[in-house]
Amino acid sequence: MYLNSCIYFFYHMIQKTSNDHFQKKSWEKDISLSNLLTLHNTMGNYLYPDYNIEFKDDILDLWFGKGFDLSRDVIRFEDDNGKFVGYVAMSNLSGLFKSHFLFYAILPEYFDTRLPQQVIEAGISLGKSQNIQGLEIETTGTLSAPFDRALEKFGFHPFHYALELHLVDLNPSFLPQLPQGLTYQKSLEPVNLEQYVEVYNAAFRGSFDFQEWTLENSQSLIDSQKKHFDFAIGQVFADGILIGSCNLAYEPGKQFGYISGLAVIPKFQHQKIGSYMLLKAIEHFTEKESKKIILTADVENEKAVGLYTKAGFRIIESLKTKTYMVT
Repeated sequence: MYLNSCIYFFYHMIQKTSNDHFQKKSWEKDISLSNLLTLHNTMGNYLYPDYNIEFKDDILDLWFGKGFDLSRDVIRFEDDNGKFVGYVAMSNLSGLFKSHFLFYAILPEYFDTRLPQQVIEAGISLGKSQNIQGLEIETTGTLSAPFDRALEKFGFHPFHYALELHLVDLNPSFLPQLPQGLTYQKSLEPVNLEQYVEVYNAAFRGSFDFQEWTLENSQSLIDSQKKHFDFAIGQVFADGILIGSCNLAYEPGKQFGYISGLAVIPKFQHQKIGSYMLLKAIEHFTEKESKKIILTADVENEKAVGLYTKAGFRIIESLKTKTYMVT
């Protein structure tokens, strides 16, 4: 019995040791970025098996955009057999946010090895080598714990949290009305892109990691969502001028509905316009027979969280997103 235990112990140690040697390499130009995307989707399916939406190749243009350099901005990891097992990359999401972000992914079978720590360390070094100030990295969900532990080992702690909320049961008393004189319209594109951008900027200016949207990056984001989802925009007008909007993205394969960018210009806030757009979004996805209706909110945005929970959404604690500042 003792001999068997020793054999098992040494076999286990040999196996773990063999899985703990990973070679860090720069991304070679002849390697397709589709490999990066495949790994990202694989990890997403592991972390969020019930709701992960797999990205397609076109998302890479949004992630990395112009000026991206493979050999400079991406580090890949291989095991002893030369198998691609992980990566970390740096991007500013085509200017959508004021900070740079670290994207990363590893194969799920390596979560219990040193690879998460090596990926985090390489990402931090990547930012420092380019003198990036304000480099952020996110972890989402309880299964991301190996990355959280690695970040804490290097002395980093979350400075921001984002909540995911799912509609559990629509509150039957949640029946907001649109103020008199205002009109609601749903369309596949913004009726007026310039006004759409102005509404978003006015509503979210001063919020976490906010960067002024431009016509170009707004259109890029819309085009990307249209490729991935059945996409529409709910819009509220006052005398023909856009004063509120809400993005509606439906994923037909998994029958999920995503609500995002719910915005009302400050002058018209506190008139239940946001509540009305939220109700119309729920109705939109209910008509499509969505299995889940999902949205996210900053934990500090108490008014928004209050609105969503009043409507019947519930916070999914196991899917909380943590943001760390690493340079």
